[in-house]
Amino acid sequence: MARAGLAHARGRQHLGVQLRQDDLAEHLQACLRRHGIPPGRFTCEITESVAMEDTHVTHAAFERLRDAGVHLSIDDFGTGYSSLATLRRLPAAELKIDRAFVTDLETSDDARSIAATIVAMAHTLDLRVVAEGVETEPQRDLLVQMGCDELQGYLFAKPMSPAALAVWALGDHGRRLWAFASRCSARRRRWTCRPTEAPQAPASSRGRTRP
Repeated sequence: MARAGLAHARGRQHLGVQLRQDDLAEHLQACLRRHGIPPGRFTCEITESVAMEDTHVTHAAFERLRDAGVHLSIDDFGTGYSSLATLRRLPAAELKIDRAFVTDLETSDDARSIAATIVAMAHTLDLRVVAEGVETEPQRDLLVQMGCDELQGYLFAKPMSPAALAVWALGDHGRRLWAFASRCSARRRRWTCRPTEAPQAPASSRGRTRP
């Protein structure tokens, strides 16, 4: 990964019923060791609705995964029924704003208010905020102004195969994206980057792996 210019890339995996596996953390650690991936560069994503199904099971699984050094994220936040008290107790490191709010940012005052509230609340709880489904420059600019820590979406790159990802990362688009991300995330909520400098994705990129 380092040779491909992806030393700072992060792998992500959605979890569902796997949360109920007692050996989940041990199995994941073994997989990461086998592939030479540092646990801190790997994120486990759990949707808000799944996390709230059985909070005791979720909390225990989160504790084991956190102790294993894995980065934990609550996905699709804003669509479930989590309480702030429960959220505060979960050892997560990140919230992902559901794409439904991102899609409507340009046209809905409610969507902008909800997104801004999620960002402010997450930062109060010392959580990073990721917005998914960013497809337009106005969406990007609004999220940057809100202080969102990370953006994902077709505006930056489309899904691609591992081989295509390595080529993309070494090319001009990849270098510009990493430089843009580095400037924007140097310090949380101190956005010194200029939004108009965000790179555009190559139109021909296809596949399954998301950078």
